[in-house]
Amino acid sequence: MTCPTGQTSLPGKTLTLNQRPYLQASFPATVCRACTERPRCTHSPTQPRTVTLQPTRELHEIQLNNWADQNTEEWKRRYALRAGVEALHSQTVRTFGLRRSRYRGLPNRTEPARQADRPCGRPERPGHRQAAVPGSGP
Repeated sequence: MTCPTGQTSLPGKTLTLNQRPYLQASFPATVCRACTERPRCTHSPTQPRTVTLQPTRELHEIQLNNWADQNTEEWKRRYALRAGVEALHSQTVRTFGLRRSRYRGLPNRTEPARQADRPCGRPERPGHRQAAVPGSGP
């Protein structure tokens, strides 16, 4: 690999991140620290430039295409839907402990799951008639 000033990197090494292989190339520290173009290559005040790449050109091009797609309005619209669903899921896990919630009608449901079926999550009061929930009974 060659930097903007024409310096070549040291021999690359294989790196494993999140159980996936990557190739990593770095430049000689002595050359990199003395370079006048250093701000174009790295933000580190002490370390040389390091570049991490996908193991094949095909995977690298797929990653570049995915990043380009993330700047389109269509992708942002679809992701907004997913982000909303994930936020709701996260809230139910944190609030009610519903990491594994059973389906309605199955036994062994936790108390927080039962409370979630009630309006505003309030417990039932004796003598108080609760509104019927569609599909919850005869």
